Amino acid sequence: MPGRNKVAVSACALTDVKTTIGQMMEKKLIRRSLGKLGRTNFALTVLLTVFPSWGQSLVPFQYEPGRAPAQPQPCTFTGLQVPQDTIVLAAGSYSGRKAAFQIDQSGHEATQFDIAVHADKPVALILGAYEPSIWNIGWTRGTRIVAVYATGYHLQVVAGLPKDIPVLTPSYENKSSCGYAYIGGDSGLGWLNPKARALFGRDVTRVYNKPQNGVVEMNESSQPKGDFVTSSNSPPSSFRDTKAPLAGTAGLEEAVSKGIIRPVTAADIEMVRSVYRERAAKASATGKIDIPPIAGNDVNNPPPINVPIGLNRSYVVLKQFTYPAGLYGGNLATFLVPKGVPKPTGNPGHSTVVNLSDDSHCAGPLCR
Repeated sequence: MPGRNKVAVSACALTDVKTTIGQMMEKKLIRRSLGKLGRTNFALTVLLTVFPSWGQSLVPFQYEPGRAPAQPQPCTFTGLQVPQDTIVLAAGSYSGRKAAFQIDQSGHEATQFDIAVHADKPVALILGAYEPSIWNIGWTRGTRIVAVYATGYHLQVVAGLPKDIPVLTPSYENKSSCGYAYIGGDSGLGWLNPKARALFGRDVTRVYNKPQNGVVEMNESSQPKGDFVTSSNSPPSSFRDTKAPLAGTAGLEEAVSKGIIRPVTAADIEMVRSVYRERAAKASATGKIDIPPIAGNDVNNPPPINVPIGLNRSYVVLKQFTYPAGLYGGNLATFLVPKGVPKPTGNPGHSTVVNLSDDSHCAGPLCR
């Protein structure tokens, strides 16, 4: 019976173990092992004697731990007691000025706000932006900042503060249980007073929601401003994600300097034109480009073919390439990916990509 076979096998294995241990005892190896190796190493000696294959071809086990998940942010300051005369000031926008690098893995270029605070009373700050943002804080001598709450959809970080000032940065990106919000125009500010009361026990004194190139100057004092100061503990550059390429134009220039991409030449454009001409001919039932003759043109000359690539902000991809973040609006570009070159990774934004290895061969606003 199957059960009896298993018992028999187990009994045999136990017999072998007992026999081996008995032989070791006869040779007085137990006493010697206990004296020299200790009980743990002795047990290992017994196991390796019984199962010698366990000790063969063993090497240290190395592995790469997975990326730790984002730690959820608390919704309130633990044990914070602000002075009775504290005022709450709020500031923000959809985004600040572009920082030319990334602070997270969202693929979005970071933006930066410079918050300059001048106040007679202690100040608690509520800050909010949608894009990943660095809130760089400065203040006049005599101004006291007691706490900072910075929230948004993407990662928010606070720079320039001494380490003893409490900071909370809940966002959708770091999976905060208290949600996220940001400060935009004059509408959509209904969350600020309830949040200020929950955090600091009072309403917001004033909202600064019209930054100029990311700069917000908060003047809540009747005294002359004087010079602004900041802490060197955490400068804005310290939050750069060094694993991500530079963003926007700076990222393109960096890729050129590393030989990953190069500017398009007139010869590259003609090469693309010849590929388009060949594909147009293959697509025609006659094997010729299906364009009627143009009056005044030499019938022997090939018909004109428009291609979605030019010389301005156009690049040839030479090797594995990741699109820099922020290729939108004035930062968009055009990329030519020749046959045999790996398809770039990342988000091309508003850019046009001519990939000669793809059947579709073109993706982006310039494609037809």
